[in-house]
Amino acid sequence: MAWFIVIGIIPTAIIGLIMNYTIIDMAYESLFILGTCFIMTGIILINTINAKPKKGILKMKGSDAALIGIAQGLAILPALSRSGSTIGIGIIRGLDRETAGRFSFLLAIPSVLGALALRIMDLFDGNVEVDIPAFAVGTIVAMIVGYFTLALLMRILKTKGFHNFAYYCLA
Repeated sequence: MAWFIVIGIIPTAIIGLIMNYTIIDMAYESLFILGTCFIMTGIILINTINAKPKKGILKMKGSDAALIGIAQGLAILPALSRSGSTIGIGIIRGLDRETAGRFSFLLAIPSVLGALALRIMDLFDGNVEVDIPAFAVGTIVAMIVGYFTLALLMRILKTKGFHNFAYYCLA
């Protein structure tokens, strides 16, 4: 799986860096982009209904990892769900639900660390004061909530109800 993470992180990094330094500020101010991204997430999720997920990690291909990486890179856009896109693309590509979920969250680790590194560099460049205790508490709370949310999402994936999030996104 480590090799697939390397394959997936390459398009994520390229797309994320390009968008971060070009259109991302505009994207957060555009209701059109926001609505379009919700609809894109909904379309990906609704397409998981008829998918025939049967591939485990041993049958995963580099092209699966690359497409999931592209989805993750595009998820820098507002309302384009990173989890929904990456897991949904994995399921559509034939990965079993558990493999798609695990790969999605493992692929997120280097992406989140890379984004964190960029933001930390921005803090040092801008002479911004940071409230370290508040930052630490926020980080710990986010980790705890993230853990329980991940456990809940994995349970939803196993019950095949993942597509139900599509209706919210489309509405």
